[in-house]
Amino acid sequence: ISLLSVSFYFIWKQRPHAKIQQSSEIDKMKSDEIGEVNNASPSDNNDDVPDVEDVEDDDEDSSEDGENDDEEQQKIKDAELRSKYEDATRVANKLIQGNAYGRAIEKLTEALELAKLVPPSGKDVMALYNNRSAMYLKEGNVEKAMQDITSILTFDPKHIKARNRRAKIYEEQKKYQECLDDLML
Repeated sequence: ISLLSVSFYFIWKQRPHAKIQQSSEIDKMKSDEIGEVNNASPSDNNDDVPDVEDVEDDDEDSSEDGENDDEEQQKIKDAELRSKYEDATRVANKLIQGNAYGRAIEKLTEALELAKLVPPSGKDVMALYNNRSAMYLKEGNVEKAMQDITSILTFDPKHIKARNRRAKIYEEQKKYQECLDDLML
């Protein structure tokens, strides 16, 4: 079973109100038909011609159904994006554990791109930047690591891991004052 099918199932299960609403509308239509049959006079044989009110109601129902369909499609799209985001994050973490730093950077970058489309918590995004900065350092790309660290510290100036990582970079670059500044909150 894929994550996509599971997410579709949960979305579908969260719609019991639609079934209840449909069954109540069917019951109402049946009672209306019974009432019309009981109240009909012999001269009322215009069954083929719909009432003006019935036509207007049908138009309103179709527009509401269209809005509901749009909302459902948006929920499905959001669930698909969320699933892709979670998959990219999970694969990146496995690649990190397997010391495949270059591929981990690619997956973390993909997850960060998806994060723009799916509203995760800020902590998730900071963790992605933090992990990617660590991978850049493992690859020896100090400039890109510093860019990610700067992004983290923009979100949270007191982020301990980012400050420690930047302090280590400054120490290696023999920028001791900047190193101390990062370590002193």
